[in-house]
Amino acid sequence: MTLASERAIDDDPVLGRYVIHFTSHRLRLLLQAGAVYAFSALIINVVTWNMEGTLVNIVVPLLYALIAISLVWAVAHLWNREVIVFEHGFTYRQGSVVAAFPFLMIARVDVQIETLRLFGLLPYERVLGQLQSEQGDLIRIDWVFKDSRRLLDLLERGILRDRLPVLQARLASGQEVDFGALTAAPQGLRDQDGRTLPWEELSGVRAEKDSVVILSGGEVWGRYADRDLHSEALLVRLLKERCRSS
Repeated sequence: MTLASERAIDDDPVLGRYVIHFTSHRLRLLLQAGAVYAFSALIINVVTWNMEGTLVNIVVPLLYALIAISLVWAVAHLWNREVIVFEHGFTYRQGSVVAAFPFLMIARVDVQIETLRLFGLLPYERVLGQLQSEQGDLIRIDWVFKDSRRLLDLLERGILRDRLPVLQARLASGQEVDFGALTAAPQGLRDQDGRTLPWEELSGVRAEKDSVVILSGGEVWGRYADRDLHSEALLVRLLKERCRSS
């Protein structure tokens, strides 16, 4: 499947070399809109099957029109979504608005990938990524985009590479870095219960399926659920770098 259109994209003077770009999955949008319209029409037909009268003849066409207009608006709203990935950042297009985001300015990155079952039978993968810039801009990456999992992987790798030195510099200058249930401070790692683990006592960290485990002296110091943390990949990378440097 082709992810990018045929148009040429130049390198960006700020974000660097062009890598790839991802557009909205327009065929999927049309199919889903068609399925919703067909299901809605079926429900209306079933409900009004034995109804007669002038009111029904007026209301039913209005319902069809309202559903059609709503679906057209929804598809048009998502039609031109596009992410262009560069070496040190990306641009996000929503309608006619395009915003640029250097990787080092992304303050939060949360990725959820889970396998669900349609009607309890057919497995499918649900991919959701939510990014937040230091200015508070929210960027959502989900099923709207073609190959959203690959897109999120590229973005997360770039953010880990460029954002980590920013966080390390903040700690070195005496600032704290918040990760939700855990806070990285100049003296060590502090959890939401007020416990502090000095950096010199941190011996390891591991990411499990639904949690992050902090080790001290080879023993478990704390286990924190993913839902209570944000930017988990950045947290794990920062702690691993701390273990290597200690």
